[in-house]
Amino acid sequence: MSRPLLPRGHRERLWSPMADLLSEEGYRTLRPGTSKFALLPEQVQEWPDFAKEIKALLAPYCGKAASSNTLHPVGEVADLLKLGVCFGDAQSGVNRLLLEVKKQEKREVKADLKRKIGDQQAGGKLVPDVVIADTKTHPIRGVGEVRTLWKFEPGKKQSWEQFIAEKLGQPARYMDDHCVRYGFLTIYDRTWFVKRVNDNEFAISPPIHSKARSSATEVSKRECFLAFALRASDAAGSKYSRRSGLILTRRGRRQRALPETGRKAIQRGL
Repeated sequence: MSRPLLPRGHRERLWSPMADLLSEEGYRTLRPGTSKFALLPEQVQEWPDFAKEIKALLAPYCGKAASSNTLHPVGEVADLLKLGVCFGDAQSGVNRLLLEVKKQEKREVKADLKRKIGDQQAGGKLVPDVVIADTKTHPIRGVGEVRTLWKFEPGKKQSWEQFIAEKLGQPARYMDDHCVRYGFLTIYDRTWFVKRVNDNEFAISPPIHSKARSSATEVSKRECFLAFALRASDAAGSKYSRRSGLILTRRGRRQRALPETGRKAIQRGL
């Protein structure tokens, strides 16, 4: 079945780099949020051929690149393509588990979710910063975590592999809680896209820079978010049914034996 080629103007917006983020001294968040959830470096691997996958996924809609904000233009394209998903805050989505059980079982499931998810953080409910959800019944199909770029750096004696694994703990926690396969972590000028590989491991893309421009081999940030929306539009493909629970991201837990096949150290990419 042939796919609708996007109008030239929409394609150029997807291919273009992002605007600068204003972050002058004196106008910054002084105490960026922290999380008690973390992954181990052994749970994180490279996402091989990430850019190639994005190009293949978007080719039917965008063709080849000839040479504002991120989610708003992508949302317009998602509407144009009738993907049936939209970006929004956590309140715009519903946990899949609550939608997939029988009516008489919802009370029990809701209580279990509150115990396992809502009470994981003292003083409030644990919710993603950004979700992508079905526009009709609102199950969450993907999640995102937003951090400030000016405090995003490893601590003393901490390697980049340890640091990024630690920071991926929060989106991994969201992905596990909401039974989704895809997520992202962004500090605006760099964004990492995450795919759940198995119950215990996650693949991470190279850092996608806000100034990245689409080319034959490179992808722009907006292209990546459109691919994220396309994956979310696949209800079955975007789902990861098995939940690991708190042991997945709990700090200080014992290091478990992990499979070595196909594991690669992720690169810093600064």
